[in-house]
Amino acid sequence: MPFASANAESKDRMLRRNRTMKKCRFISLLLAVALMLSVTACGNPSGTTPASTDKSDEKTYVIKVANQWADTSVHTKFITEKFIPRVEELTNKRVKVEFYGNNSLGNEFNQVEQTQMGKLNMCVISEQSASLNPAMLNAMMLPYLFEDEAHWDKVVNGEIGKKFGASLPAKGLRVLGFTENGLRVITNSKRPINSVADLKGLKIRVSSSEMSIALFEALETNTVATTIGEVFSALQTNTFDGQENPYNTIRSFRFNEVQKYLAETNHVLNTMYFVASEQWLTSLPEDIRGAVEQAAKEACQYQVKMLREAAAADKKFLLENGMTATTPDVAEFKKAAEAVYEKYYQKYPDGKDLVEEIKAAAK
Repeated sequence: MPFASANAESKDRMLRRNRTMKKCRFISLLLAVALMLSVTACGNPSGTTPASTDKSDEKTYVIKVANQWADTSVHTKFITEKFIPRVEELTNKRVKVEFYGNNSLGNEFNQVEQTQMGKLNMCVISEQSASLNPAMLNAMMLPYLFEDEAHWDKVVNGEIGKKFGASLPAKGLRVLGFTENGLRVITNSKRPINSVADLKGLKIRVSSSEMSIALFEALETNTVATTIGEVFSALQTNTFDGQENPYNTIRSFRFNEVQKYLAETNHVLNTMYFVASEQWLTSLPEDIRGAVEQAAKEACQYQVKMLREAAAADKKFLLENGMTATTPDVAEFKKAAEAVYEKYYQKYPDGKDLVEEIKAAAK
């Protein structure tokens, strides 16, 4: 074959091969586009362009919770054993709780102030914070108000409890649940208490509740109000002769080590409140807020059950570790307590209807 003819044939083959390669690349490109459209259609059946993914639902939240109680107290355990794991469970661990117990962020007054400001998210308040709503919170501290635990249950879990829950947002707080502090009894280091007369002249520490102060003044004691964190050292140095608290508090703060006599006066069935910062709570997404409220409710129920189950064991422990008990006739104490009601009605006339409503709940 002549060289010129062979060369022309070679060029023709090269042109055909190039055209074939271009056609293949075009077909491959069409197939790739078709595949991409198919995948998009599967992920978005409507055929519309997917909206950008909002990552805000993956945000984690830190909750700062504080109280004034020792690690062994039921007022701490209901937070550490129930609230913390439950809120983490309900939020798939999108919530992390930082807990500050045993007055590590200051006493109750400090904690309330921090919670109102939103610097602290949740805390436990007692009758010491009655100034937040004096008529309502002081009513719950009136002596011999509740007939028994079932009566208390009806009050906090009924319409009266709802009133409490709605009473504090204006003060920057919201009640998420009620906890029980048990029946208060009197201890001292001087003598057994069998009557009101035996209390006369003793220097007794009470909480800063107006009703507590009024009761012990009616019992003719030398009454001093302080926060709970100061009590042990004051009893140890005989600055105070005695104090009044429920069994679990006496045990968890080791008052039995500096007190000899315990009088079962059972003068108040004590209520406390698990509260949240209103500012903080309302800023949370609905699902996180719902989880916090649900976990708080369940934790408070857990606390009440735990405290009641522990009461007999706490009393037994105290009597086996340095204390002796007396059981005064409470009729005499109830008579003295009438002066407290008179003082309450005089100062909070609108509270009389509330007290009657609480008493009626027992029926």
